[in-house]
Amino acid sequence: MDNEAFLGYIDGIVDIMTNKKGVISKLTKDEILFCGPDENTADKMDMACLSSRDRGYKFYKAFTTGKSPQLGGVPHDT
Repeated sequence: MDNEAFLGYIDGIVDIMTNKKGVISKLTKDEILFCGPDENTADKMDMACLSSRDRGYKFYKAFTTGKSPQLGGVPHDT
């Protein structure tokens, strides 16, 4: 999977989760979303975690599973 396409997907999810300007939400409290690797995306979990952090998602450490230990994760292949 192309990194640019993957980050576009992640950015869309983060925009919804962080109630960016123009996004209408009827949620009464913050939600935590856990994204896990799927076919051909396992190597992108660190990138998704860091991207969500850079875009202001306060639960970025929980955003992806399978990320590296340096980001607080446990890689699914170990």
